[in-house]
Amino acid sequence: MRFLFKTHAFTKLKIYLSSLRSGTTLSTKSSSDVVYDRAFFLFFIFILAVVLFTFMDYGMNYDEPVHNQYGRYVLNYYSSFFHDKKLFSYYTLYMYGAFFDLICAIANKISFMGEFETRHLINAFFGLFGLLGCWKIVRSSFNSKTAFWSVIFLTTIPMYYGHMFNNPKDIPLAALYIWGIYYLAQSMKRLPNIPKRLIIKLGIIIGLAIGVRIGGLLLLAYTGLVFTLFFFRHPNFSCFKTLLAKIFYISIITYLIMLVLWPWSHYALFTSIYSTAKEMLNFSRPIPLLFEGKNAVSTDLPWYYLPKFFFIQLPEILILLLPLLFIFWRNFKKKEYLLLFLSAFFPLLFAMIMDSSLYDATRHFLFIIPSLACLFGIVFVQLTERCNRKIVYVVTILFLIYHLSIMIKLHPNEYIYYNQTVGGLSGAYQNYETDYSGNSYKEGVSLLANYLTDKNKKYKICVCKYLDDPIVVSYYFPKNFILVNDPSDAQYYISFTRWYCDQQVAGNEILDVERFGVPLTIIKELH
Repeated sequence: MRFLFKTHAFTKLKIYLSSLRSGTTLSTKSSSDVVYDRAFFLFFIFILAVVLFTFMDYGMNYDEPVHNQYGRYVLNYYSSFFHDKKLFSYYTLYMYGAFFDLICAIANKISFMGEFETRHLINAFFGLFGLLGCWKIVRSSFNSKTAFWSVIFLTTIPMYYGHMFNNPKDIPLAALYIWGIYYLAQSMKRLPNIPKRLIIKLGIIIGLAIGVRIGGLLLLAYTGLVFTLFFFRHPNFSCFKTLLAKIFYISIITYLIMLVLWPWSHYALFTSIYSTAKEMLNFSRPIPLLFEGKNAVSTDLPWYYLPKFFFIQLPEILILLLPLLFIFWRNFKKKEYLLLFLSAFFPLLFAMIMDSSLYDATRHFLFIIPSLACLFGIVFVQLTERCNRKIVYVVTILFLIYHLSIMIKLHPNEYIYYNQTVGGLSGAYQNYETDYSGNSYKEGVSLLANYLTDKNKKYKICVCKYLDDPIVVSYYFPKNFILVNDPSDAQYYISFTRWYCDQQVAGNEILDVERFGVPLTIIKELH
């Protein structure tokens, strides 16, 4: 009996210590928190199951082939003890950290799946990691109910969910960014005496984020800002010395992690950071795009390009909640809310002020979406407390059912979603970009393979010439499909509709991949 008592007491102590880490105690953890904690767990398991059952449905993003090769080159660079330097002459990929691509290159050495299927699964896991980060920061700073709704909103933002499977830069950065905000929020609560374990975690996360894209530097900037503001409130030498030591340790850890994951920094530390930041702010290559029904270029866009795309691609219910982020002004008294607000809106405003080159809708700013989802969750729960709770919940649930039905119909092209402010996807067609990354090519190849019933006959296929690497399409070819470059030598032509590529080759249209009547990939018979 003594042994059972001791075991039980030890178990209770472990639960108590665990609750302290999450910012609650056994006595203060409400029944509502318990219910929503369980609801989140079940929801997360459900989304994990959906990911595992559907990740093979997604096609290839046109960025993936070069990033896949870049990952191989980086792996060769390290395995050859820095002698194989092909990566430094491979396009401008050396300007990117290799964290995600290196993981994929290593995983592909042991994976039983195809290269890109493996990448898509790892990509999806990063997306799920972002959901966890969203949960953690809101759960620790507010409550379980608010955290649960934040995760629901993040999962049902098609921009985030649709990119989760095949975006090798922006989704990993989004996940690491929200975790960086979480660890910074935890550090804020303990200033100036931040525990060593928290310093290490924050430094590692910032280093990993920079190891994906240079935008991860924002986390280091936020850390410096938070520490500076704290010093202004406590202006004494002891505080200054402590804060300076903490930011120094965080910076050193960040630097060491970055050094491992970004080969270019081995040879040009400060030059690499400056040159990359400059290039990312104003991408020098002019990219043609469609905006407001007109042909435009990435280097000459109106200031409202980004905010408009967010406005027309966020679900309608979040557009309705958007003003509340500012109207519920009491939230600004809470430091964690201010930090989330800064992390969501500063990058957007900075890009607008700097007149940055932009393209592919909101793709390069997906990293702010988890922070936005957290803010939406916070004001939504506050709305339920100020208005008729039942009406708010009923309206929200009915909308989510309707919204999920649209996402299911779009699958696996969720990222091309447009809300009803522009008439949905059909209203956006020929006014804004739809399948700009080429995700629908995989489905197009499958349609053609099913259409051509003679599996023993060889068929010559030509693809859109604007693709940097036709493997985006040919990767999914069955054995009897042969890729040819010259349309005059081809029997069939496959093209997505971006850049009017489907109109470049004349032929008899026989098949198409469409959603809500909008063609995404066109298949033509040429001879």
